[in-house]
Parts: sequence; structure tokens; C-alpha cells
Amino acid sequence: MSDLQDNFHNLSAVLDILQNNAHPAQRPVLRLVGDHLRLLALCMDLPARCSPHMPPSGAGQSARDSSDPGRFARLAAQTGEARYVRQ
Repeated sequence: MSDLQDNFHNLSAVLDILQNNAHPAQRPVLRLVGDHLRLLALCMDLPARCSPHMPPSGAGQSARDSSDPGRFARLAAQTGEARYVRQ
């Protein structure tokens, strides 16, 4: 597992280097991907610190509920967050 974490750190370092030479429109995406890789590596190091936000797939849901296409929209609405992506 530590090899995978090392790969995450190495990839995020490469993305940081690429970000310096990237087109200005690409920099936020590269920074976001690098940040997510570092966060993923941190969560793998400290699983108690980064608890899962989604319930396990078998936690009180039937197979019919898990195939419901509106389920993710309802879960997003429950968090009360709105996410806007600039296009």
C-alpha cells in the first residue's frame, strides 16, 4: 500500500511541475488533480481522520434502491451543497 501512496505523491509532484509550464487555463485543473492525489494519499495514511462520506453500498439499501438514477441527486441535496463548474 505504501508503494501506491508513493505513486500518488510522485504523480502530484509531476503535476506541480507541469502546472508551472501549463497554459493558464490548464493550471487550476492540474492543481486540483494534484491536491486530490495528495488528499487521497493522506486518507490512506490516516483512515480514521478521513471517514467516508458515502454509506457503504450494502448499508440499509436494497438492490432496487442502488439502481435508482435519482439516488445520487438526493444524496447531493441532503448535503446542502451547491457546486458550480465554470465552463
